[in-house]
Amino acid sequence: MMTSPSILHSLGYDDWGNNPDLLHPNDKAIIDGEVENGRYGKVGVPRAGGRADCNVCGYPLELHPKVQGALYFIRSCEGIVKL
Repeated sequence: MMTSPSILHSLGYDDWGNNPDLLHPNDKAIIDGEVENGRYGKVGVPRAGGRADCNVCGYPLELHPKVQGALYFIRSCEGIVKL
């Protein structure tokens, strides 16, 4: 279930689930497609669905740390991924 947009806005998040006050500038640049994304070696953030596993460590992506200030992104062993 998605969180109501009015609740997200009251907590400082935008329509895409990002909070500019909490988001590190480097992470924001990766999410916005302005710089390369870690070991993926390309601009942009890949999407993963379901119970996808990390290509490096083999653990489920959902067990990797979340990107602070971004509700729908995690930091995998290869770079930032959108779940």
